[in-house]
Amino acid sequence: MSTTARSIPAREPNAETTPLRFVTAASLFDGHDAAINIMRRLIQAQGVEVVHLGHNRSVEDVVRAALQEDADGIALSSYQGGHVEYFKYMVDMLKERGAGHIRVFGGGGGTITPEEIAELQAYGVERIYHPNDGMHMGLVQMIEDVVRRANEHRLPAERPSKVTLDDEISVGKMLTTIEEGLLDDAELARLRKEWQLAGSRTPVLGLTGTGGAGKSSVVDELVLRFLQSFPQMRIAVLAVDPTRRRSGGALLGDRIRMNSLRSHRVFMRSMATRRQHAATSIVLKDCIAFLKGQGYDLVIVETAGIGQSDSEIVDLVDFPVYVMTSDYGAASQLEKIDMLDFAELVVLNKYDRRGAEDALRDVRKQWRRNRVAFKLPDEEVPVYPTIASQFNDPGVTWMFVNLCRLMREKLHLGSTGHGGSAAQLSSSVQVGPATKSTPSPPNPPLEGEGLKEKSASALKPSPSRGGLGGDGVAPGRDAVVASGRDGVASSSSATSRCDFNPHVDTTLKEPRATILIPGQRVRYLAEIAEQGRGINSKIARQAEAANRAQSFWQTLRELGDLTLHRELDLYAPEDLHPLRPPAGEDAPPPRATGAGNFRCAGCAWRWGRRGQGWERVARSPPPQPSPAGGGGGQEQRRRTQRRGRRAKGRSGRTQGRS
Repeated sequence: MSTTARSIPAREPNAETTPLRFVTAASLFDGHDAAINIMRRLIQAQGVEVVHLGHNRSVEDVVRAALQEDADGIALSSYQGGHVEYFKYMVDMLKERGAGHIRVFGGGGGTITPEEIAELQAYGVERIYHPNDGMHMGLVQMIEDVVRRANEHRLPAERPSKVTLDDEISVGKMLTTIEEGLLDDAELARLRKEWQLAGSRTPVLGLTGTGGAGKSSVVDELVLRFLQSFPQMRIAVLAVDPTRRRSGGALLGDRIRMNSLRSHRVFMRSMATRRQHAATSIVLKDCIAFLKGQGYDLVIVETAGIGQSDSEIVDLVDFPVYVMTSDYGAASQLEKIDMLDFAELVVLNKYDRRGAEDALRDVRKQWRRNRVAFKLPDEEVPVYPTIASQFNDPGVTWMFVNLCRLMREKLHLGSTGHGGSAAQLSSSVQVGPATKSTPSPPNPPLEGEGLKEKSASALKPSPSRGGLGGDGVAPGRDAVVASGRDGVASSSSATSRCDFNPHVDTTLKEPRATILIPGQRVRYLAEIAEQGRGINSKIARQAEAANRAQSFWQTLRELGDLTLHRELDLYAPEDLHPLRPPAGEDAPPPRATGAGNFRCAGCAWRWGRRGQGWERVARSPPPQPSPAGGGGGQEQRRRTQRRGRRAKGRSGRTQGRS
């Protein structure tokens, strides 16, 4: 290879053209995502916006993502053996859905033979790369060839003639038209008014938080519960990720965590900020207004990771939510987070981490301080712990129910108006599948909630609803616009499909870390890696034992051992000496370490000088003390004389030194 991956330079961003958009994934039943991860990093370094789906993705998953994202190319890795059928099916599906212009690229190492590569490229695949291509071209030239081919077949962005809710490619192209600024000011102003009237009843939920807090997982869990609670609900998701300042590319990876996108009632679009020092796109407001005008029941916006002072999402949505974890540092850092002042609901995700309970207490205290609501009980503070990575987490379900309640209270959604408080909510939700819910009375204003105005006349204009008021309904008129005209649809049926009053079981309210799979086997490769480490450790121990055996053999050879065997062989049984004496006798040392004596009370053992084993040596019994009045006086005199001699010797040495 001519150039290593480490030395690949990043291409300078080009401000004159919009970036290419690629969808990358590993094929169905393929868990080898190392190759596609390397390739999508290199593609991103060329200034491309990469929508990454991860591994084990079906053809429909990839094609729907390409249509919704209005992608220019698809890059896949396939090592599962079914690549011929997989790539052909993808080419057919793209043509059937009117997206034959999207270029398909692939690779599978040596699993795709040259004959199969020729067959697939003749069928309609743009290029399948073989290991020989990597050897001749190198990584840089190979990735540049992918970008060049996609750029040559790229169609110019154009406004679709008709936009319908079920036509995902038309919705995606209209979002591209808005994002690339192809509409003039007059036309955009006219469309904004139409979108505003058509989407006046559609609420906008915004989620923001620090990077790695689990925003995508929380969005996925919320969408799953919305779809399950409201079978006719249609949802649109806008996910924003940052643009790299150095190369101009972006990794749009929110779809990796979104398992709910397989439902055809969900539309998702990933967007890059295409600017620095911001967590949202400059055209995000118009994109939100457009999706509201298509008749969706809910629009969810997820921003890029933010810092302590970022709160831009508040000006774009109706109901801001802040997602955080317990890794915020000292409790004093909470006073610097601007979103705690504006968030209507706070999600403390990853509650299974150490110190999460203390963090929940501190966040609730800070929420009370910000709103001067010190007497508000914990049950009424909208701070909810969750473990979004866990299936059917009760904390997420309880947060979802309270989210719907707070949205009904603030935005006057549904036919019942206000919902109850969190304490009253337990009696108004369904407990079990056969229990009917009982509507709760309107909830009086809580202490310290001065930021929430309960009177309709006092509601402040909602930024995402064009300043029509908190309920988003223009006085004295219904926003009904003919479907398919300039990307505007009717939203009069939005409230009939979703009243934001879910009936779910909320017996459990706090997240519980359920361990179904042992920790060491959570990842499917962990067991293989552990076996490899065990084999390496065993080999290291055997090598150390062989090294010591070789050292001992060299030592015995230098000492002239007459019975020395060959290297790494064993001693003959007749050359070995017993380690214990006959029964009933005093035992010698457990191991012969060389010539010497081992003394016991009444005997002595000696290692034979000729290596013949242990020898017992007789020893005279110790002298017995004399009877009283006999030799006792002589023994006392001997001791006195010895002490005198020692004292005299010490005094002589002292005088000599002086």
